[in-house]
Order: sequence, then C-alpha cells, then structure tokens
Amino acid sequence: MLTDLSKKISYALSFEPDWLPIQMSMGLIRKIHDFQQQEPDKHLLVVTAEPGCGITTALRQHQKSEFARTIWLSARLTQDNATLYDRLARDLGVYDICGRLNYLAPYLCRLIKLRSIKVIFIDDIHEFMLDRSSANAVIDMISELSSKCPGVKCVATLKSTYNRLAIMLLKNIAGDAFHFEGMDSEDGKFFAREALRQLNSENNTVITFESDLQNWKPMAPNVGELVSWIKLAYAVAWISKAQIIKSSLNISSLDLWRILDEHSNSEAAT
Repeated sequence: MLTDLSKKISYALSFEPDWLPIQMSMGLIRKIHDFQQQEPDKHLLVVTAEPGCGITTALRQHQKSEFARTIWLSARLTQDNATLYDRLARDLGVYDICGRLNYLAPYLCRLIKLRSIKVIFIDDIHEFMLDRSSANAVIDMISELSSKCPGVKCVATLKSTYNRLAIMLLKNIAGDAFHFEGMDSEDGKFFAREALRQLNSENNTVITFESDLQNWKPMAPNVGELVSWIKLAYAVAWISKAQIIKSSLNISSLDLWRILDEHSNSEAAT
C-alpha cells in the first residue's frame, strides 16, 4: 500500500501541465496553420532544430489540442531498420506487412482518406534516412502520399546537425521550411509560473517560488527538462512542507532526486 508520502511523490512526478501558449511554440503553430492553407501542391513542411532544444515536446503539446485528425510517427517507437511505411502502417492498425509494399501503399492512402487525416507529423525524420536507400524510400513515400492524398500535409522535424543527406534531400522536395529556435528565458519563466499554478490548483497547496523570477534564468534548455525540474522541486517542497521552491536553480535535478530519496528512505525506516 502506498503511503501518503509515496502518493505525493508519485503524483508530482507523473504530472503533465496543460497546453501553454509559450512564444517559442506559438510561432511554429502559426507556421503549420499557414502551411495547411497553402496551395495543394505543397505537401511537406520541414522544421529544423538543434538537438535538445525541445522541439518534440513543444510540438507534441500542441498536436492534440491544436490539430484534429493527425498522425504522429516517430522512429523511437519502432524496431531497428523500420521504415516510415512500417510506422505508418502500425499507426493505422495494419500489421505483418513484410513483402506487401506493392499494394500496401494504396491501401494506407485509402485508410488515410477514410479517417480524414489532415496532418502527418514525422518526428526525427532523419532517423528513417540513415543511408541513401532508406532516404530515397522516405522521399518516394512522401511523393506518393502527395499524389494519392493531396489533402494531407506532412510536418517533419529534422535535427540540423544530423544526417546531411536527409537535410539535402528533404529541402529539395519541401514545400516550406521553418527553424525552431527553442525556449528563451521569458518562455521559461512563464512556463514555470503556469506549471506551478496548475500543481497548486490540483492539490490545494500554496507553494510558491522564492522570488518573483524577475532575475531568474532557467537552467533547463528545453520544455521537457524544465517540466521535470519543476515537478521535482514541487515534490520536495510539498513533502517537506517548506511551501517554497528555491528559484535560484542552484539546486539541480540530481540534487532534488537525492532529497526525494532521503525522504523515501527515512519513511521506509520508520
């Protein structure tokens, strides 16, 4: 049976903040909306970003709240050497596709039309393009989708420093491009305040930051890492009844984990 302390820690660490209109991702969302309204001959928007800037977290936050009838494809969710068609097929509920690509592509396009899919997000598309053969297969798939599903737009994220072959090939067929800058200090402050407000609201607590964050510069370089830090800091303040989160961020996530471990160990010993 979970103790009250364990429940508090588990809740805080599983918390996911609601969608927040931070500036870094609003520009991207406006770009995608504009791209959807473009001429039908433009089908691929390539979003470049530097590794670790938070592009996946930002885009995922908006996908469900901002865009209806979408598909999210990621190489991280597939087995080794899985193709983009493999991932698309599994997302559409089609399995055991080896050796069936001759008629699979038209079938998948029919499913996309029946489900009225409007946008296909392809996260880290370079992971599907690790050599010339696989890269050409991705280009062919996007071209086929463009011809057979003209109402569907593809939005592909691409880490700028990875796979120059993918960058070259995709930019040749892209209808448009956008560079994602990542979260600045003001975005971080806004996000931190709003996430803490949501935590307090859901748990009837009054935990605050040590200051008004005016001179605070978030240590975390992206949304995902910042959320993780806030959850850890909130959990420490909650279970210790300190009611204050130290906003200097001299306390690292690793140090916060150590504090939580100490609390858990002391509880287990009693």
